[in-house]
Amino acid sequence: MAQMRAWRLAGLDFGYVAVNLSGSQLAEANLATTIERRLRDAQVSPHHLMLEITETVYLEDKDDTVRSTLRALRALGVAFALDDFGTGHASLSHLLKLEVDRIKIDMSFVRLIGKSAGTDAIVSAIVMMGLALELQVVAEGVETREQLAFLQRAGCKLIQGYLFAKPLDAESAGAFSAASNGRPGPGRTAPG
Repeated sequence: MAQMRAWRLAGLDFGYVAVNLSGSQLAEANLATTIERRLRDAQVSPHHLMLEITETVYLEDKDDTVRSTLRALRALGVAFALDDFGTGHASLSHLLKLEVDRIKIDMSFVRLIGKSAGTDAIVSAIVMMGLALELQVVAEGVETREQLAFLQRAGCKLIQGYLFAKPLDAESAGAFSAASNGRPGPGRTAPG
């Protein structure tokens, strides 16, 4: 949260920060309160936070503790992504019950784009299904221009992977985001 505040104070439009959460973290009774307090203390809007959860977290939520926490966080304005979509044990019927804003196509599918007609069909179907359900769709692990071109043709607008950048520390991420937005980043000046 402190880093989001620093970026905001530096005038950087970073959109949102995605954070992976485990089932045990989501089962903590006071998680929603803790996140709300940290966002408030950092003076960061909840809309700048995206929590990523796997299908397994939902399936293992036998007493609805996780769903209660997610509802409380959603009420604050926090968004959710279903991470590693297609690799878990959930059926498609679960997708209708999950309160998520986006699904992330697992890199195990993305790696095989262009190498397997079956994989190409699955990836295209995931994108179409996500869009039909009014979910944002993210492709993880994009490393080649061919993968990017296929995903764009399929209608996937949100792409992440080494094709764009390797994992970055906070300072490098701020500079990368600023450069992507055509603005100077923290500690940088605009040309000319």
